[in-house]
Amino acid sequence: MSEPETDATFTRGGLALGFRRGLPLGLGSIAFGLLFGVLSKQAGLSLGEACLMTAVVFAGSSQLVALGMWGTPIPVLPIVATTLLINLRHVLMGLTLRRRYTRLPPATVYGSYFFLTDESWALASVEFERGGHDAAFLPGVGIVLFVCWSAPPRPGG
Repeated sequence: MSEPETDATFTRGGLALGFRRGLPLGLGSIAFGLLFGVLSKQAGLSLGEACLMTAVVFAGSSQLVALGMWGTPIPVLPIVATTLLINLRHVLMGLTLRRRYTRLPPATVYGSYFFLTDESWALASVEFERGGHDAAFLPGVGIVLFVCWSAPPRPGG
């Protein structure tokens, strides 16, 4: 027997709440992003290439593993396969949140799931267990994490 669907909402207020609750985690992810920046430079990636990888992949553990596999020529297939394998856990995490997104438009659901990380999933799960019903909470957390993780360093600093 499956769990009943919920009457989830998707509001700016939920997005803002997620952003506020995710801010401490986002600030903490800056150090991890800096580590990725240093390692990507050592692997020979330019700042633009590292930023592009971050924007497209947005999965710290996968990105670090990919850097460890980086070489000349770039082993594209093994990197893609390894990244997919590492990130399969996101499918399971997404399934645990599925009932919160069932009645929302597909673009909203898929857009929200782009911001699904270990941290955003954990905070959203707690929020929903406490009775929260705003599905915008998840991307709110994820957006602050994405911005903090992927913002390139400023020149001279």
